[in-house]
Amino acid sequence: MLTTCAVRSKSGNQFSITLRGGASPDPKAAVEKIKGYWESKNWTIETIIDHTDAPNPGIQIAATSPTGILVVYNAIKNNSGTVDDNKWSRISVESDCTLDPSLNGVPTPKTSPPSTNP
Repeated sequence: MLTTCAVRSKSGNQFSITLRGGASPDPKAAVEKIKGYWESKNWTIETIIDHTDAPNPGIQIAATSPTGILVVYNAIKNNSGTVDDNKWSRISVESDCTLDPSLNGVPTPKTSPPSTNP
C-alpha cells in the first residue's frame, strides 16, 4: 500500500505491507528470537507488549531500522477469529518516507539481464 508522508514541509511517499501467518507455539520465544536478530542489525527496539496471560496468548514487538523502516511483529499462540482481526500472527512493515520524484506508486519491476546462451 502506498501512503503519503511528510519530510519537513515536503510531501513524500512510503510503502507498507502486513502479512498474516500461522500460530506460534511459544510467542515469547518467537519474539526473543526476532528481537535478537533486529538488535544484531542495530535496529532500535521501540516497544514490547506482552499479552501472554490473555485467553489467546500473544506478544508484540516493534522496532525501527537505522534508515527509518518501522516493523511490528505480533506472535499469537492460537489462531482464532477472522483474518481481519488481531487473532493471527503477523508482521507489518512501513518504509521510511521518500521524496524521490521518480516514485509513481508502483515499485519498479526487476528486469532480467539479456540471455547469453548461444
